[in-house]
Amino acid sequence: MEEKNKKTGFRDFISQETKIIKNPDYFKITYTPSQIIDRKVTFDFYREVAIFIKYKKPNNLVLKGFPGSGKTVTANLVLREIDGIKDKIDNCIVNCNDKSSLDVLRVLTKEYSKGNFNSLMLKFLEGLQKDTLIILDEIDRSNKIEKLLYYLSRPTELKPDFDKNISLVLISNNLHWEDNLKDSVRSSLQLKTIVFNPYSEQEIKKIIKERVKYGFFDSKSISQSLIDFISERCVKERKGDCRVAIESVFYSAQLAESNGRLTIDIDDVRKALKIAINKSDKSLVQKLKDNQLLTLYVICSTKFNTLEDIHKNYTDTIKNEKINVDKITKEMIFHIINYLEDLCLVTKNIAVVMDNNIPRRNTKIICNIDENLVYDELIIRGLRLTQKELDKN
Repeated sequence: MEEKNKKTGFRDFISQETKIIKNPDYFKITYTPSQIIDRKVTFDFYREVAIFIKYKKPNNLVLKGFPGSGKTVTANLVLREIDGIKDKIDNCIVNCNDKSSLDVLRVLTKEYSKGNFNSLMLKFLEGLQKDTLIILDEIDRSNKIEKLLYYLSRPTELKPDFDKNISLVLISNNLHWEDNLKDSVRSSLQLKTIVFNPYSEQEIKKIIKERVKYGFFDSKSISQSLIDFISERCVKERKGDCRVAIESVFYSAQLAESNGRLTIDIDDVRKALKIAINKSDKSLVQKLKDNQLLTLYVICSTKFNTLEDIHKNYTDTIKNEKINVDKITKEMIFHIINYLEDLCLVTKNIAVVMDNNIPRRNTKIICNIDENLVYDELIIRGLRLTQKELDKN
């Protein structure tokens, strides 16, 4: 006689109704609300895009700012508005993380397995029937993207009879990304810079309340004091990263529900903040380029204070561990450290110390994240360190 199918405890968990979270979509990073908190910077962006639409004049923009400062959500909201005037303009958005010029073109043309750069670029230009706004998100994490930017800003060099207008919006978490562009590309783009400053505590509070209003059954499930606590922590420790704030609210609600409560308490919030920050850090570490990741490893694993020390340790680690990462200059290390600080992964403290009665600047870089995230990512990529190297940390 066959054994009858028995139910597991799993069904008990999935059958439980949520008591706080009504719609989890409102707490997703990818969610674009119907409206956002308009600031001066968002009006600046609206104005520049409107110039392109109204006057048919290419108007290339770079949106820069810390993670979670509203760059992508604002751009997506504008794309949604543009969808309502499709008779005048087309639009598209591509995430450029780890993509080359050819990779992005394959996305734009939907030709994923064939064609070289010139043939796909020509095909893309020939397929444009209207003026087009192209948004390239995470441009700072792209890989050799300059060729694409050059020809998108100078399409007639490949197609002399091209008569449409292309305007670019480049989104970057790196506040100095365009400084490393070739002069010819930077000159062709003629980028206008729009800087998204971090959200203030008051702005984060408004955003949280809006998400709670539609995402919770009852807004009273989280108190004003807890919203204040989350907002303050995100501003002080995460440079106003709104994504961390929103996810913290969501995880807090999950923790309260798992304990059968209808309201969130401070312990839920503390645990949720830790989860949200760790998740954010892990995502940022995963998207670092190899030389950025190795620089972060050196910072996390040593007590060196000067740029020269960090550069030497970086170079020695490559040599001694035989890691397949390119050597870089001290100047490049400086730029990488600035970028890591922009991402809140490190903090750079500069103090003036006296050395034989001569004032000297002493730089100390502090790692802000769980070092295991860095070690794990090194292993995942195959940039393995020997046990001897790990034992030193």
